Amino acid sequence: MNATAIPAHSGYAPQQTLSAGIVRVQLAMLWLVLFSSSFVKFEPAPYDSLVALTALVFMVTGLKMRPGHLPLIFLMIGTSIAYGISVIPVLDRQGTLQWSAVSTFLALSSVFLPWRSPKIPSGG
Repeated sequence: MNATAIPAHSGYAPQQTLSAGIVRVQLAMLWLVLFSSSFVKFEPAPYDSLVALTALVFMVTGLKMRPGHLPLIFLMIGTSIAYGISVIPVLDRQGTLQWSAVSTFLALSSVFLPWRSPKIPSGG
């Protein structure tokens, strides 16, 4: 069945296929992010910039969102807003701004990792 035979109101979007090379680069970047996350000795860690670079690569090469991601995205946006509001009374204390920035970054990166995690085909 081709895309022209599917009614527009069906809610079906044709899948964009990526070349094998792009998929390999994406998975290699994802592996590096997960591997580097175990070596955090200080904040901000090199892992943080690697997550940002990987997210940029995925956005450029193709990033698909599924409806199941929306609750996570809304909750993490709400968490980030709550971090910003709750840090205001203690902003003068040492380290609170850095803690809030790192926590917000981790909340936003927690949206990216499941967003990109491959869909495991059901098989049997």
